[in-house]
Amino acid sequence: PNSDLSRMIHHVLAAHGRGVQALRSGCAEAPAIGWAPSVNVHAPVRACEGDAEVVEAARRGQFCFDPEGQIASGSQVWCDPVFLGSYPEAFIQSHGEHLPVGWESDMETINTPIDFCGMNIYLASNRYQRDAAGEITNIHADKFGDGFPRTLFGWPVSPEALYWGPRFFNERYNMPIVITENGMSSHDWVSVDGHVHDPARIDFATRYLSELRRAAADGIEIDGYFHWSLMDNFEWAEGYKHRFGMIHVDYETQTRTLKDSAYWYRKVMESNGGSL
Repeated sequence: PNSDLSRMIHHVLAAHGRGVQALRSGCAEAPAIGWAPSVNVHAPVRACEGDAEVVEAARRGQFCFDPEGQIASGSQVWCDPVFLGSYPEAFIQSHGEHLPVGWESDMETINTPIDFCGMNIYLASNRYQRDAAGEITNIHADKFGDGFPRTLFGWPVSPEALYWGPRFFNERYNMPIVITENGMSSHDWVSVDGHVHDPARIDFATRYLSELRRAAADGIEIDGYFHWSLMDNFEWAEGYKHRFGMIHVDYETQTRTLKDSAYWYRKVMESNGGSL
């Protein structure tokens, strides 16, 4: 129930703050500390990026709090306390009574300064545009339409997420952004020629990295990017069913085979993105 979720949110945030304090006091050298919430990005469609009202609708959607919805899945309820030192007012009004007694005294700890905002971004969960009548509409990923490009996992290929997610978060919290996860699962296997051909992953990464570069060019402070993942591994919900890696792993023999995307990504890194 939401009463339990409210307390869980607060205890996790308090533990985060105390963890930051422990690192600050216990590390021999000053560490760079951040955190990485899993983010459902709200974004305008490309054709509406110049429409200020559509962009603002996407921004509001990104940071709205729905007291009747999944209260633990929104960006604002997690990030506002860490970066701004306060819960959303709508959260306090609807669920404040369920927080632990004396929760207010934890807010300074939760708001312990950190150095960057990590973001795990794979897709845009909501896209905003104007309909035929000129009204702004919000379309969820489940309704992007038949034939919309999707990964093996079924996630929509929506590279604009790597522009608007960092932009909205940087504007709201004034923190450097690190993309701590981004990638896709695909149909990967060792071909008869002994290689692993994954052109979809190369195309996916090209599109997403190009959007991240666009964010940086527009003044968003991007401190890093980590592709998920280096090699095929255990996915927390699906086990070994999905392959996210740029290196193929034979789980029976542990043989590693670099996929085409690994050779491609090496060139991207060597050229600092110049080969995109």
